[in-house]
Amino acid sequence: MDHPRTRRRGLVAMIAWLLLAVIASLTPPPSRAGEIAIIIDDIGYSQHWGEAAIHLDPDISISILPDTPYGAELAEEANRNGNEIMLHLPMQALTRTPPGEPDELTLNMSEEAFKNRIRDELAEYPAVVGVNNHMGSLLTQRQRPMDWLMDVLAEFPALFFIDSRTHHKTVAALTAARYAIPHASRDVFLDPDADKNETLNGQLARLLQIVDQQGLALAIGHPHPATIRALKRFIPRLRAAGHELVPVSRYVTLKEEQTCPECSSPLLRVVKNSKPSPLSTCCDAPKSKSSPPD
Repeated sequence: MDHPRTRRRGLVAMIAWLLLAVIASLTPPPSRAGEIAIIIDDIGYSQHWGEAAIHLDPDISISILPDTPYGAELAEEANRNGNEIMLHLPMQALTRTPPGEPDELTLNMSEEAFKNRIRDELAEYPAVVGVNNHMGSLLTQRQRPMDWLMDVLAEFPALFFIDSRTHHKTVAALTAARYAIPHASRDVFLDPDADKNETLNGQLARLLQIVDQQGLALAIGHPHPATIRALKRFIPRLRAAGHELVPVSRYVTLKEEQTCPECSSPLLRVVKNSKPSPLSTCCDAPKSKSSPPD
């Protein structure tokens, strides 16, 4: 027969175990650690704010606008700082192009002129590792120019493509997948408006929500003073939450491994040429109904 003291000890242990189980069930699980990539576009107009973007963090990716006053100089500085450099390729928008913008790829260009423009702009920045579209709400909806773009990118096997998603009907990422071009699509735009702090804080919160849910998130911002200040506060916050800031090339690899393992296989990378690849069948661009104005 059990001693009463032994029974009491067993009862106390059982109650303690049950309390711990209840407490554990009420405690929210920690956020899942993930990877965030951030691209700063439109680099080349302002030397000061271009340098500020570069020195936010070496893992920030810098997208240079061709034919801008400080583009080449800032590309060299970014390269010295360890930032990845991208070509921010101007494309025709649904709205009229503002004065002072670089020459853009348009629907009325011949195939030869279209492709040579891309090759010339890539040659202008030899350290470029990837390309994303500047504007392009019209051009990225059209299949033929996106085929021409991927034809050229297939000539440079080390390059990746990021669809900035300036229109929800873009076919750019889907076309990149067909050509076996390493690619990804923007999740969040970091753009201030009249309520700069409120808007940016909401967009950064959305970015953290996506990475908590999916493990990966990609944001595109611009070198506005409010955006630079917000990112200075945000980068330590995302790391404190256990997330990692990664260069966009690393993000592209992780995204393809997550959503489509065969997209990142060595065999598929070798197949890249000017013809769409039949091997790439599962890499679809994410669908979004929202798109910012160009």
